[in-house]
Amino acid sequence: MAENPDNRRAHFELGANLERLGDRPEAIRVLRALVKIDTGNAVAMNYLGYMLVEEGKELEFAGQILDNALKLDPENGAYLDSKGWWHYRMGNFTAARGILEKAASLMPKDPTILEHLATVLDRLGDAPAARVAWDRLNRLDSKQPETRSKPVDQNR
Repeated sequence: MAENPDNRRAHFELGANLERLGDRPEAIRVLRALVKIDTGNAVAMNYLGYMLVEEGKELEFAGQILDNALKLDPENGAYLDSKGWWHYRMGNFTAARGILEKAASLMPKDPTILEHLATVLDRLGDAPAARVAWDRLNRLDSKQPETRSKPVDQNR
C-alpha cells in the first residue's frame, strides 16, 4: 500500500486481514473508506455490511450497503445471507426467513447460511423446519454437532 496507496485490492485485503486478526474497528474504518471510493465493489460492501450487522452497529447504513451489493449481484448467496441476517437483527423475522431460504437454496452447503436460517426458523416458532436446517448443518459440520444443535439467540 505504501507504493500504491490507490490500490483498492490492497485496501480490501488490509480490511479483511484486520478483521481476521480481531481488530474490527480498524477493519471497519478501512473498508468504510474503500466502499466510499469504490462504489462498485460489492465484495467490500458485503464484508463491511456483515461486520456491522455482527457488531450491531450502524444497522441502517449496513442495510443500505448490503442493498447496494445486492443490486450489483442479486443472486449472490453470501450477500443474501448478509441481508437476511440484517433483517433478523432488525427484528424482521419473516423477511429474514424468505431471504435466508433463497440464500440456502443457492448455497445449500454453507454452514453460516444454514445456522442463520435455523436460528430464524426457531425464532419464528417453526420447530420442524428449524430442526431440518439444524440437521443439515450438523451433517455438514459433524465434528462439532453439539455446538450447532441449538441456536444462540441474542435477540430474545
